[in-house]
Amino acid sequence: MNILVDEENSPTPNTKTTPKPTPTPDMKTTPTPETTFGPNRATVAPTTSSAAPKVRNASASGGSAMFYYSAGKVDLIELAPCSGYSYEAYRLEADYIVVRFVGYDHVSTIYAYWSKSRQPTITVYEEDY
Repeated sequence: MNILVDEENSPTPNTKTTPKPTPTPDMKTTPTPETTFGPNRATVAPTTSSAAPKVRNASASGGSAMFYYSAGKVDLIELAPCSGYSYEAYRLEADYIVVRFVGYDHVSTIYAYWSKSRQPTITVYEEDY
C-alpha cells in the first residue's frame, strides 16, 4: 500500500494554520485589487521602420502581384495575369516597381513603392481602350 503525501502543502509541526473567517452579512468586505494581464498597449504611436520587411498583395482586373518591402527597397515576388492578359514589369528605382497587365481593350497598372512617409504603398489604375 502506497501513501502519497503532499509535503509542500502539509503543515510542519512548528507551523500553525489559521482558518479564514467566513463573511457574515454584518461584515464589510473590501475587494482586493486584482492584477489583470492583457495585451501590451503602447501610449505612443509606433514608429515605422523601413527595416521591417513587409509582404503586400495587389489585385487588378488584369491580374495580381505580390511585393516584398524591405529597408528602402521593393521587390516583385509573384505575378499572376488573368486569362487574355500579358504582363510587363519595370523597376523605376530601388523603392519603386511598376507592373502592367495588358489585354485587348484594357490595361491594369500596379505601382508598388515606399511613400514619402516611409509606408509601403500600392496604387492600381484601370484603363479601358
